[in-house]
Parts: sequence; structure tokens; C-alpha cells
Amino acid sequence: MAEQGAQPKLYPGFVYFSLRTLIPETLLPCDVYFEAFIERLGRTRLIPALKKGQPINGQWLDDLLEQGLTHSYAKQEDLEALQEYLFNKSRIELDNLSMEQRQELLYESALCSIKSAMMEPRNGRRLAVGVRTVRRLLDCVWDCDEARKSLLKVMTSDRNIFVHSLNCCLLGASFAHHLGWSQEQAEQLAVALFFHDLALVDNLDHGEQHEDINFDLNRENSDQFHPIRSRDYLSILPELSPQVLDTVQNHHENLDGTGYPRKTSANQLSVAARIARIIDYYELHTSSAEGKALAPFLALRAMQTEYAHGMDQRLVAEFIRFLGKV
Repeated sequence: MAEQGAQPKLYPGFVYFSLRTLIPETLLPCDVYFEAFIERLGRTRLIPALKKGQPINGQWLDDLLEQGLTHSYAKQEDLEALQEYLFNKSRIELDNLSMEQRQELLYESALCSIKSAMMEPRNGRRLAVGVRTVRRLLDCVWDCDEARKSLLKVMTSDRNIFVHSLNCCLLGASFAHHLGWSQEQAEQLAVALFFHDLALVDNLDHGEQHEDINFDLNRENSDQFHPIRSRDYLSILPELSPQVLDTVQNHHENLDGTGYPRKTSANQLSVAARIARIIDYYELHTSSAEGKALAPFLALRAMQTEYAHGMDQRLVAEFIRFLGKV
């Protein structure tokens, strides 16, 4: 096997996922591939490791993890099957699974869903699966403080677009719970944050693997029209409320009219859009990448100083209280 670092290599047509989320003695829903160094080629490539329907040997899996193998690969077209496998296993009463392990499965399941949707943002069926994923997430954790906090603790901080979108979704849902919102209100905010950067995939060469999206910390230099295009993609789903589309469109707007894409001012911004602005900024700037991430207190201080007039300071203060309880 190839030596693997913190950031997996990217292969067209494949998506990596955490090896830790495979469950011993269960049957795989899809073919799984590992990286291997091929001497005659002088480079790594993917090789078949497990076939669909094959049982997972627990000792073999433990040995791989002890050797430092952190991830495996599946074909992009198998993402939905993998998602269902991970979600179902997170709900089954398995004696050897802790709360944290269950939430790792749930998190990875949702990550598969956002990858599947963002790779084909014009595919209404995949977008609908994403909406269903958010609903199932909330159903799993809404009435259980331990489960909700545990899910936040297993969030990873990779700076790719999929992780950022899912983390924003989870933070938004949990913050809405903290504010005393109903589950239905929280779901609308969570769906908007799940899809808020949907159109950023338009900036890619579609012949490349989509996980190669890393954020520039200076978002003001990024695509300033992606909120509108993200809203337009989502508008094909008739079941989404206008509130969801409004939040997606306005998640980069500031109260003082200095945001984008339309420089909308405070009296036109909903509470959900104001929260989305706060969470998007905080998650982005505290995500780890080559030492560029800000410590949480520095990101929060910037929200209170640099964005004193751009962000709703009442909500920023409440967000700080919320983080203190997580």
C-alpha cells in the first residue's frame, strides 16, 4: 500500500472516504479501492481492495488502521449506495459502537450526500436526496443533546467545499436549536447551509476530481455570483420554501450593504440569512489548512470588530454563547 498523509490524493471518477467508517462483519454496498505504489509506473494508482457484497474482516481492518491507512475510495456513481450503508449502520444497535462512532458514520453518510449533489448540481434527484439527508440528520439528533453535541465534535476541518458545506449545515441546525427554533425552522436553515456553495463547482474543470476545491481565505476575491447561481440550481425543487432560497442567495450579504452579490442592506435580510453569514465566515476561517486557520477566538473577534457593522452583533454574541456550550 502507498504511504498516506493527511490529505488523500485525487483520482478522476473516484471519491475518498474514511476507512474508520467501514463496519466489521458487514457487507459492502459497493466496490472499495485503495492506493498502491506501482514501481514500474513510478507512481500511485488505485487498486480494487473489496468487492460489493463482500464481508469486512475486522482484524484485517484493524491492521490497516494501525499501519496508518486512513481512507479508501469508491466510484462517484456509488456514493448514494455508500451513503445509505453508512446511515443505516449508524442507526442499528451494534454493541461495539460508541455514540461517537455512530456519529462518525452519520457524518460520513451526510458527506457522501453533499458530494453526490455538488458533483451534479443540475440533477434534481440528487438535490432531493440532499434535502432528505438534512431532514434525517435533524431527526437523529434534534431531541438528544448528547447526540447533537457528539455530532459537532466529530466534524472534520478539511478545507474542501464538501466538508465546509456540511459543517455549516450542522452548526446552523445546532445554533437554531440553541435559539429555541422549531425543528421545521431549523431544517430550512440547515438545508440552505448544506447547499449554500452549490454553484462553486461551476469554477472547476469538470474533467478533474471535484474534491480539489480549497478555499481562499479572501472570499471577497472569489466568485461573487455563486449565491445567485446556487439559488437557481435549488429552485428546481418545488418543495423548498422561499426562505431556503432567500438564505442561499443572501449568505454573503452584510447589514451595511457592503456584501455581495446584490449589496442588500439590513432591512432586506432575514434572520436566517444573517445567521448564514455568521456561520459561513466562522467555519471557513477556523478550518485547518497549511497553518492558515484562525483560532476560534480570533475569528470571533474579527466578527465583532472588522464586521461590527456588517454582521448582526446580537446574533454574533449569541453564537459565542452557543459555542461555549458545545
